[in-house]
Amino acid sequence: MEWWTKWPDANIGLATGEVSGVDVLDIDRRACGNDSLWELECKYGELPPTVMSMTGGGGAHIFASHIPGLKNQAGRIGDGLDFKTTGGYVILPPSNHASGHQYEWGPASRPGEIEIATFPDWLLKLIRRSSCAKTNGNGTTSPIPEKIPKGRQHQALVSFGGYMRRRGADNDEIFAALMVMNEKRM
Repeated sequence: MEWWTKWPDANIGLATGEVSGVDVLDIDRRACGNDSLWELECKYGELPPTVMSMTGGGGAHIFASHIPGLKNQAGRIGDGLDFKTTGGYVILPPSNHASGHQYEWGPASRPGEIEIATFPDWLLKLIRRSSCAKTNGNGTTSPIPEKIPKGRQHQALVSFGGYMRRRGADNDEIFAALMVMNEKRM
């Protein structure tokens, strides 16, 4: 209680994956995530009913039981669809979004009102397949395009920053490289 007294406007975060026992499909409305999910569900079948929250930015977080061995990814299974597992996190209701709107639990999908489902096999296969490094056919990763398409900039910068971090770059090096990349390729 002391925490909430001291910081009454603090948001609530949930570490996804092994620590919480849940993975999350994060749907970003601004990056066409709703359209991407609709196309996948038309092709493969609907996601099962499960706990879901509406983000303050107009998207959604769909919760499912944690599956070990999966990796966090952004936009690889579809535009505006991010997968959050061990090492990731999501913001929970009733937190406030930068837009001024609040995160809210979806209708009939609040924790305690519905069981947390397991993602269907078709989605797990897509997540596993897109966890593999994308290569250009000769075993090396594809080069970054001269101009990164609109709606892919954030994903490209985060991905490249993570690539640099995994190879030992420090914050200053990553920031400098991303600033140059942002200037030249956006």
